[in-house]
Amino acid sequence: MPHQGSGARQARIGIGEIALADLHAFFSGDKLPATINGIGHIMIIRQALFEGRIHQGKEAAFKAYVADKLMPMWLRFPGVREVRVLYALERDEGAPAYPMVLSTMYDSTEALAEALDSPVRYESREMTKGLLAMFDGVIHHHVFDLMA
Repeated sequence: MPHQGSGARQARIGIGEIALADLHAFFSGDKLPATINGIGHIMIIRQALFEGRIHQGKEAAFKAYVADKLMPMWLRFPGVREVRVLYALERDEGAPAYPMVLSTMYDSTEALAEALDSPVRYESREMTKGLLAMFDGVIHHHVFDLMA
């Protein structure tokens, strides 16, 4: 299931747009957009790390809520290229518990900023309150560069 997010219509359209931009640049003799030495696209990854615990007996309801209510919203963020939800299986002894990580991918920091300013972000924040009713902990947000 890890590649399910890339099968979303928005993700496939984005992949096609990147390929078309690369082809146009190549045949025009221009530098390929968003590449370093032709190696690959630089992407921006924003992760929400859920540190804490899902309420006992609510694990299935938690996952269903994410799949049914939140994933469709997260896929509507403008400019999102990929949405992945990771559920923890195990961790090092003494390590903090992160039962879930939400990972979203964007072309640039500007695309991420546009997504975070969009109305769907506020809709998803409101919808996330239902998820937080099944969770004790905090959510940390981190932004990373990724060379694909």
